[in-house]
Amino acid sequence: MHDRLIFTMTWFHLLVYFLPLSIILLYLWPRLWHHLLSIFFGIIAGMIDVQSQEVQLTVLLLLVFGLFMGFNQPVKAWRWGLLLGVFVPLFAISSIIESSAAEKMVNEGVFAAIAIVPAMLGVYIGVLLRSQSRTSVNEKG
Repeated sequence: MHDRLIFTMTWFHLLVYFLPLSIILLYLWPRLWHHLLSIFFGIIAGMIDVQSQEVQLTVLLLLVFGLFMGFNQPVKAWRWGLLLGVFVPLFAISSIIESSAAEKMVNEGVFAAIAIVPAMLGVYIGVLLRSQSRTSVNEKG
């Protein structure tokens, strides 16, 4: 089997198992939904980053997902940036380990660690947008 196919199947099935686990966790602790949604978005961004040759789509996804999470829950917004951004390096490291290509370690593994930057940027743009939209609503009302 091709290395990419094994990698994709493994992470896809883990994402499928994430659904019933999320249902149980949300039933027991409904306040975890921001965390679970951030984890889901981060996994999606990590999967797309590993499959793509370019980083533009991954950066755009992290910015947009971060914007939505920061706007929706601005309190302790750094959590959403961390949960979104941590999966890109995790997926890059697991891809490198699976393909056993040491030369890719420097190029992809190290640079994937900066994925936290667009995630945090998106989150705090969302927080800023939320604070500005509240002030404009309060001024009008």
